[in-house]
Amino acid sequence: MELLLDSITKIAQEHPERDAITLNRQNYTYDMILEATERFRGALLGLGIQRHDRVGILLPNSAHFPIAYYAVLGLGAVAVPLNIMLKSRELAYQLEDSEARAIISWSNFSSQVEKAAENLETLTHRIYLGDGSPSESENMVDLIRTGERLPHSPEISPDDIAVILYTAGVTGCPKGAELTHHNLAHHAEEFRKHLRITVRDRFLAVMPFYHALGQGMLMNLAFVSGAELVIHSRFHPGDVLKALQEEQITYFLGVPAMYHMISNFPSAQKYETRALRYCLSGGSKLPKELALYFESECGHVLMEGYGLSETNSMICLNLATDMGYNGSVGQVIGGTELRIADENGEELPVGDVGEILIRGETVMQCYRGRPEASAQTLRDGWLHTGDLGKIDIDGNLYIVDRKDDMILKSGFKIYPREIEGILEQLPHVEEVAVVGVQDPVVGQEIKVCVVLKNGADLSSGDIIEYCRQQMAAYKCPRIVRFYKELPKAPGGKIQKGELRQ
Repeated sequence: MELLLDSITKIAQEHPERDAITLNRQNYTYDMILEATERFRGALLGLGIQRHDRVGILLPNSAHFPIAYYAVLGLGAVAVPLNIMLKSRELAYQLEDSEARAIISWSNFSSQVEKAAENLETLTHRIYLGDGSPSESENMVDLIRTGERLPHSPEISPDDIAVILYTAGVTGCPKGAELTHHNLAHHAEEFRKHLRITVRDRFLAVMPFYHALGQGMLMNLAFVSGAELVIHSRFHPGDVLKALQEEQITYFLGVPAMYHMISNFPSAQKYETRALRYCLSGGSKLPKELALYFESECGHVLMEGYGLSETNSMICLNLATDMGYNGSVGQVIGGTELRIADENGEELPVGDVGEILIRGETVMQCYRGRPEASAQTLRDGWLHTGDLGKIDIDGNLYIVDRKDDMILKSGFKIYPREIEGILEQLPHVEEVAVVGVQDPVVGQEIKVCVVLKNGADLSSGDIIEYCRQQMAAYKCPRIVRFYKELPKAPGGKIQKGELRQ
């Protein structure tokens, strides 16, 4: 199988004048994107970025994200996409953990980046997109303009690590899932074939490219297919409906919260969206009521999928749209095996609920620098997902629940222990527990359960504001409840099941 970069280069050479990206009514052809990518790649090499070096990418959806991403991959270096909502503490952790040598960031994020970089010995280059770059940093546009064109390295092996995607995992600290060039290429090619994506397709990109879904099911899939990416840097339901109509979009991907807002937007039925071939939903469980309501309001059946950062995005997709909603996330795409297992890893009969195990061509190599966590998650060749599900007689997968305490909010994985550790630093807090509670819009909402010290005076607003200062907005709780004491088992373990209720 070709590398992802081989496929993209071939598309650019065969269709140089075809639009690759449209952003704010500005069009960028495949030839323009390829040239900018190769020039930026040459500039990165000139800065000393070499094969296997890690490079952080902190950019919003834009033409410059794929330019940075494919430039890094083409050097044989490793792209580390970073959530643009992360604060300096969180950025510093992921940059240090990946031992990143450089970071490519939008200049609007420079204050967080500069603070994060203060004590990072491995980070030698800060590259900014936009005006007002800090001193002793590089400008991305200048580097593209002056860089010598450099094709992707012939030394890259399909087994080389291409991307590190950070995921909350099951132990509290974000872990970097290492994905190879083969993982990326196989995933994109399989979905291109199954969805019959061609150069005539137009993708509406509102899911962020730093997210596994945005990379695997939008950016990479579009580029290997020669499709066009119509980019929106922010999500707004009215803008989406307008784009679906005016831009003749054929492919849209969103999380359930987005579909909730689209179907409830005033006059949603008036928009003409007949060009739309696919409406994919992922990131969190799609409620039946939402799927049926969206179909009645917007006239399209939602295709629900399932996957993880550890599998380079989706590995299942419900393609049976002619049968309507059935609660399934569909069947595995080619090159992937799936089984439902008991606590000993033994396969369970059809219809029984157990842990979802995955094996195949898109499964990560390991968690970077975490041999114990890798050994726990990857056992006997199978990825243990921590998700509970069941399979019917036709091989359709149904997601039932989480095996652990992970909160899944609007497609983002959130580990309660991280938030608990932050709140435990407040001097007025005696004890705290964080749980996820079901929410019809975002899937799960964050609930903080607090016991205050005697005489302490702290409001729910104080706690929420403190969280906003310390962590990304999507990790901040919406619900705060105060307790005299938290429910506990005889051994002293907090009974989070009771707090969820």
